[in-house]
Amino acid sequence: MASGSLAVLKFGGSVLADGRSIPFAVAEISRHLAGYERIIAVVSAFKHHTDMLEQTARQLCAQPASDALAFYMGLGEMRTAAELTLGLQGAGVAATLRMPWDVWFLS
Repeated sequence: MASGSLAVLKFGGSVLADGRSIPFAVAEISRHLAGYERIIAVVSAFKHHTDMLEQTARQLCAQPASDALAFYMGLGEMRTAAELTLGLQGAGVAATLRMPWDVWFLS
């Protein structure tokens, strides 16, 4: 493993159908840790969760402001990220949850 090596893994709604899919993602990340020093796991909301959030939002307000709707619909990704982080920690993997606004990219 090269010092500073990094892998980015993306887990979408087709892989993370619901909370029962978390052990699969934990196993994949653990497997990749054998070859990389650090892993960044990017997740989508559980399958159909974003659709359910949008439906609920529109039941509450027929024409929600875009900022409120975007934040509310983003709760699906936040939930998945938190559950994956907890699953990793429960498996003994050092994991830290980062939200999109915590990450800065320099060019």
